[in-house]
Amino acid sequence: MVLGSGKENSCRYRCGVCDCSMQTILFTTVFIVGVYIPQSANAKEALCELFGAISEPQNAHPDGLFIIAGGFNHANLKSFLSKCHQHLDFATRGVNTLDLVYTNIPSVYRTELHPQLSYSDHIPVMLIPAYRPLVRCSKPVLKLVKTWPEGAISALQDCFECTDWDMFREAATQGDTTDLEEYMSSVTSYISKCIDDVTISKSITTRSNQKPWITAKVHDAAKIQGLCLQSWRQGCPKNSTG
Repeated sequence: MVLGSGKENSCRYRCGVCDCSMQTILFTTVFIVGVYIPQSANAKEALCELFGAISEPQNAHPDGLFIIAGGFNHANLKSFLSKCHQHLDFATRGVNTLDLVYTNIPSVYRTELHPQLSYSDHIPVMLIPAYRPLVRCSKPVLKLVKTWPEGAISALQDCFECTDWDMFREAATQGDTTDLEEYMSSVTSYISKCIDDVTISKSITTRSNQKPWITAKVHDAAKIQGLCLQSWRQGCPKNSTG
């Protein structure tokens, strides 16, 4: 999805975002910014414009990955974005390094030269992931969670309505003094027992790259969407005359 673009005399850029929330990788959002700053442009003005375009999504997605690539070797991006790291350390056109690649996370990629494409005088650069995904850095954790079956809330409300709450206060009272700690402990223990009686406990496995908003409903919706797409593809003719 394209977020924005600029075609001023000082700087030309195009910013896009890739939503990776359903993927088992380290980053949930990846921003890719293609930049070209002409040699005749004012580098400071161009970087100010680029900073204005990048700072807003960077503040909105502090955990996202930002890849800024293009031809702007005469402008020092680190002077405006101090947390960016340059990954290219070899020439991309003759003996000159004309194409740069910055990211906001150090050592996240390693760069590798590829053969030239057709008549292009620039050498293509491949970015190869060098980080270890969270799913590989830590083991899955087994957790015990409570689920609320249908009618559990009504059963819990009925239980509370039939409870003699005064007996907890009387049990914690000695003469004219009420032990608040004992009173509170007995009431909360009783409430916890009532909840245990109407809920079902089950074990689930959580992984380090699992996001809290990726619930069972989201998984089911994604599965249904995948099945619908697969069914649509199977129903489409292989050769369409349009």
